[in-house]
Amino acid sequence: DSGPRISIDHTHNRVPWLDWRALSTLSIDGKIRSIGSDLNGLLDTGGWRWFGSGKLQNEDIDDYTVSSGRARFGRSKSSNHIDRSYFVQYDYAAQSGAVTRETASTASVNWGWTGRYFNSNQNPRRGYGLALELGAGTTLHGPRLPFVRTQARWLQLIPAYRVSEGDDDGARSRRARIQLRAELGAVVAQDQARIPSTLEFL
Repeated sequence: DSGPRISIDHTHNRVPWLDWRALSTLSIDGKIRSIGSDLNGLLDTGGWRWFGSGKLQNEDIDDYTVSSGRARFGRSKSSNHIDRSYFVQYDYAAQSGAVTRETASTASVNWGWTGRYFNSNQNPRRGYGLALELGAGTTLHGPRLPFVRTQARWLQLIPAYRVSEGDDDGARSRRARIQLRAELGAVVAQDQARIPSTLEFL
């Protein structure tokens, strides 16, 4: 529903002075213009790696525009079934419309955990996945007030009937699946706290 889109991805396998891998993306469509980069360090002996990311975005939402930025830095670890991360994050958003303009920014400490329990990581047909995020921080514009943000996502795959493809002579079949999703999130803060709209659930 946002019209044509063009995007460019660039991968740099060895960023100078860091020796980290960087994936940078530029994307433009009818509503969102964004540019960002994700950097990942090498694994240490415990399987952890440092990571960082930055993103600038401009988005048209109904009759107002949101210009936002995000910077993140932390550590992560991935295994066959479980991903874990903890990081610090800075968020900024300037929301402007025909009448008003509001600016908000926050700094927060965050924790994330993802578990994947499928019959196959490459081509799953059954099982479930669960992702949890928890962050706590303070607002930086207006009065300095604390806030908490939490989010949970769930995905369930259920095997279903077989689907035939092709004509009768060269027909092939594959098993269909039913996919169920649920997501729950909340931002807890005082009414006067100025939270960037990019952290809220709209």
